[in-house]
Amino acid sequence: MGEGHTNALALESASRRELQFLAKELQLCRGNAKSDVILSHALQFLSDNPSDGEQRVLAALAALTGGARSTTLVTSPVDKTTSSRKVKVVNGEQAEAKLTSEESPAADQSEDEQSVSVDEVEMSEQHAHEQEKAAALSKHNSPAKNKPVIVKKAIAAPPKTDELETPEEVKKPEATPSPPIKSHTSTAPAKTSKVASQASNSSDKAINNPRPALASLENVANKKVSMPAARKDVEALVDSLDDLSFVSESRVRCSTTGHEMKADRDTILAYTTGKRYLKARRLKCSFAQYAPMFVSHPDEANSDMLWCNVTESAIARDRKRVEAHIAGPKYQKELPLWRAAEAAKKKVEEEAAQRRAVRVEAAKKRRLAVATKESADVKNNERPAKRVAIDRSRE
Repeated sequence: MGEGHTNALALESASRRELQFLAKELQLCRGNAKSDVILSHALQFLSDNPSDGEQRVLAALAALTGGARSTTLVTSPVDKTTSSRKVKVVNGEQAEAKLTSEESPAADQSEDEQSVSVDEVEMSEQHAHEQEKAAALSKHNSPAKNKPVIVKKAIAAPPKTDELETPEEVKKPEATPSPPIKSHTSTAPAKTSKVASQASNSSDKAINNPRPALASLENVANKKVSMPAARKDVEALVDSLDDLSFVSESRVRCSTTGHEMKADRDTILAYTTGKRYLKARRLKCSFAQYAPMFVSHPDEANSDMLWCNVTESAIARDRKRVEAHIAGPKYQKELPLWRAAEAAKKKVEEEAAQRRAVRVEAAKKRRLAVATKESADVKNNERPAKRVAIDRSRE
């Protein structure tokens, strides 16, 4: 019971880092568990392994602290006398170094300095562990480009026996500088500073190179002036060619080839000077003498054909074929009938135009009569009012 109580007190006096190292080394529980949980598991481990449990705990702590506290953490006073040989077998070199350090006061002073440096190493390692936790949290909350740089720190190796034989040869372990802490909260100020720097740069540019506001207004005015001018040029070009017409405000169509294009002067000039348009134009003009009996085919897919209005049939765009068709008996038989029908149609259209003109003129006269009548009624309605006003003024 006394031995178990002493072990419990020794483990309770252990630091957080030592308990975590024991939990990882002996696989007691998770390394980030609470100290009370690790302590309970360590005591359970000692009770489950009465033969070699203490030796394993000592070896683990010796590997962590370099043998400085290997004989004072877990061992009891009774075990010091009974298991000294085992401790010497496990840590022979460390025991010899301790005996030599006890003989001289200078060695004690160097050992104190070494323990202080070890404590500093422990603090720096604990600091690095806290930094790793902060980096794990910031990994989920911050973007990949703002990942904190984690500097891995190697555990200080235990000093060799050669260096601990004499007090003059004892060397102080160099205290490693603790790495800078970078938590996930540091990313927000970096972003704000970046935004602030960008804003300052933009303001400097604006000051150094001010925008010419008047120049931009002049450009807008020039565009507004140039657009009507360009539109007038396009309209003049379309009017100069009889087979071009506006489909919409921004599209132009060629009736000779059925091609549609953008209402742009350069685009129209490029098309009208092309081989396809010139060839189609020549063919159309070469058969213009045969109009109105022969016209272009109404189907745009058959642009290489002509349409005969007399026989209502398609003819190839070939002068010999057209002349042969004109000399044929069918064409000669249908030609007078077609001319009579065209004359009658023309006469009907003229009569319809005359009737339309008469109706328009009669409608104008009616509107004029109604307007004059309404104006006369307005005048008649205004006169009594004036007379009443005059009578009241006399009274």
